[in-house]
Amino acid sequence: GSPISISTHNLPFSAIYQYLKENTNAHIWFLGVKPYSYERLSDETTAFANRIIDVLNSLDRQKKLSIIKTYATLAATLR
Repeated sequence: GSPISISTHNLPFSAIYQYLKENTNAHIWFLGVKPYSYERLSDETTAFANRIIDVLNSLDRQKKLSIIKTYATLAATLR
């Protein structure tokens, strides 16, 4: 038979969130990044994602991960 293709792009966030919440012990956050292009992953989008990863890793190393503080830090850093 033909291979099956599954993409999270076709599912509502609520379905993905519910699945992850029910099947993991993780705290789930969704963070959207507006793409510069739909053709390929642009350098700008990659750089933006890397900045987000750096901020989250830094907060984790400092044991400062909390929803409110992390949101405020990301909002200030990514402006």
